[in-house]
Amino acid sequence: REVAESEVARPSILLITLDTVRADSLSCNGSKMVRTPHLDRLAQGGVNFTRARTSVPLTLPAHASIMTGNYPPAHGVRDNGSYRLPDEQLTLAEVLYGHDYETAAFIGAFVLDRSFGLAQGFDVYDEGDWGNAGALENLAAERRADAVRNAFSDWLKGRAGDGPFFAWIHLYDPHAPYDPPGPFRKRYADNPYAGEIAYTDAVVGKIVEDLESRELLGSTLVAVVGDHGEALGEHGEQTHSLLIYNSTIHVPMLLYAPGLIRAGKTVGDLTRTIDLAPTILDYLGISREFGQGTSLRPLVEDGSLDEEILAYSESLYPSLNLGWSELRGLESNNYRFIVAPRPELFDLTRDPGERENRIESNPTVADQLERDLASLMESMGASGGRARQAVDSRTKEMLQSLGYL
Repeated sequence: REVAESEVARPSILLITLDTVRADSLSCNGSKMVRTPHLDRLAQGGVNFTRARTSVPLTLPAHASIMTGNYPPAHGVRDNGSYRLPDEQLTLAEVLYGHDYETAAFIGAFVLDRSFGLAQGFDVYDEGDWGNAGALENLAAERRADAVRNAFSDWLKGRAGDGPFFAWIHLYDPHAPYDPPGPFRKRYADNPYAGEIAYTDAVVGKIVEDLESRELLGSTLVAVVGDHGEALGEHGEQTHSLLIYNSTIHVPMLLYAPGLIRAGKTVGDLTRTIDLAPTILDYLGISREFGQGTSLRPLVEDGSLDEEILAYSESLYPSLNLGWSELRGLESNNYRFIVAPRPELFDLTRDPGERENRIESNPTVADQLERDLASLMESMGASGGRARQAVDSRTKEMLQSLGYL
């Protein structure tokens, strides 16, 4: 077909997802434990969403939300390993493929293996060789960020055309167990998690250099987002998956696009990872509507949105794997409400660490958020069961090596 003039000028898209990275582990967000100069550069050259929320503290369902713009109850993926994104779910890659984008993904861990459904819309879905233990950090389940970057770099050099591309790079290294390579292991001997963050930041710098060396950075929209955070002992949780406090729900989210997005913008309003895809599509002139998310472009350019954002979160991991209660939550501008055996309400303005349950002193606020949550759940229906699949022995072995089982 003939390509419209507006499409010729469309930028390429590079999406980098950072596994298990807390928002406050970036120095542009105030971190004192580690410097992240390369991520800081993207933040300073574009927009930094400092109050972004993921919908679930688990890698597969969190990425399904990023790619579809939908919450887990809507896209159906509620846990790692035992769910597959249904084919009828529309992904960002499928939309861009339909607009003549070359699409490629480069994956850092088996938890996002193509068998779980996220390969929809990608010409290339590069997972490496999970069986090649010599190239992997964690025995057939993970490959280091440098290996993922090298796969992307080789693909970028080998592209035949000069049309726009959509590339997704998944960097898994900050996930436990923390084992940064040298020199980061020595430099951060007392805090290996910080070492993993510093290493991942260095690889992001190499990825940006790949674009610069081919004179592509100026025509590429770079999006960086965390899938979930890491508790690091807060609320008694060492890693993630069980609880839905901000230690694991608050994630970094950056957009960098020279000439398209004004540099040095910081957005402190409540935003969500499900808003990233519709924001990208809005900047491309394709659509402002995608899934349950909303484009943040008006917030970036005008400082406001037409509608109030409420951020849903959940973890079914306790009920699916441990026989404990599932958790669901809803965050507004000032409060977080969590449905649990003992419901919780936190005043985030006064208590950002979510230490003091104020549900008894603020019953009106809790009741309103509970009604809003019930209405949201009713609108999404019950789609979780159809996405669930049996776990074969290979998948079980891989997930065990990653620490999920």
